[in-house]
Amino acid sequence: MLRVRERPTGSRIVGVPRHHVRVQVGKRVAEDFVVHLDGVERGLERAAHLEHLEPVPRSLIGRELGRFRDVTAAPRRDRVPALPFIALEVRVDDFAAEDPHPEVVLLGPPLGAHSAALAPAEGVEGLGPLHWGDVSIAPTLAETPEQFYERVADDLRMPPVDEWDTFPFGGDLRPRALQPPVAREEPRYGEAGVDCRACGKTDEDYLWTTERWRLLAVGPTGLPVVLILEPREHYAEPGDLPEELAAECGVLLGRIERAIRSVGEIGRVHVCRWGDGSEHLHWWFMARPARIPQLVGSFAAIWDDIVPPIPKEIWDENLDAVLAVLADSSP
Repeated sequence: MLRVRERPTGSRIVGVPRHHVRVQVGKRVAEDFVVHLDGVERGLERAAHLEHLEPVPRSLIGRELGRFRDVTAAPRRDRVPALPFIALEVRVDDFAAEDPHPEVVLLGPPLGAHSAALAPAEGVEGLGPLHWGDVSIAPTLAETPEQFYERVADDLRMPPVDEWDTFPFGGDLRPRALQPPVAREEPRYGEAGVDCRACGKTDEDYLWTTERWRLLAVGPTGLPVVLILEPREHYAEPGDLPEELAAECGVLLGRIERAIRSVGEIGRVHVCRWGDGSEHLHWWFMARPARIPQLVGSFAAIWDDIVPPIPKEIWDENLDAVLAVLADSSP
């Protein structure tokens, strides 16, 4: 197949029989023309019998391409005098292969062709050779913790928290002084699985379990429902999950969020990932009550520690409602 955007002005596709590729080009276009067949270059040769260069049936090309003769003619101002044509051809019996980057689907071997890098003839538009560019971007140097500290330590800002209805605190506030970076971060609980609290728990400690996941209820706390989802095996980061487990995790996040919303009078379920305390991978589900505007947004996690804990009987009912939906939606 000779792609339209890659062929020189004055060329057109004549036919694509099963064993040949034939390209017709104007005499004023350079005859040094090559066809790339799965990475192999073959020069085109003058056809011995022009009468064989009949257009192939439309059924071979496919409905997607349609007929070349149906293409709308160019505006008169863009037309150029017609050029006489000669036929060039190359056999492709031994080069049929799958094009790794096909633009259309053909019933025969997919082919790509381009003009060689030759000086264009006068009056004919020249196109450069088709090639794959090697574009590489040098890695940028990340700002070090020391550079970050030097840049921001003496320029801390106080956001307008007094204007935020969701901010839990009032009074005269100012940001704390930023401490310089430490030589090494403190290890998280259960680093590398050693003395991991999550790994040491039994299924009886969890609200709901599957073969590879466990759901922990936290509370009663101030919010209606607070849950934590963990994989059974010890993984530290979301990117450490095998692809199959990561895909399963995405499905579970949706199932659990729906189950929590079924409790009723839930304004939003925040699905959160922090991970600076325990290394064992986990996601938080924090449901805020509906129609209380001050609990909207990221401060809901702080309000959870401010408002009094929900009564245990209401907490238990909420968890039972979550369990019922999870049981109904089990695969």
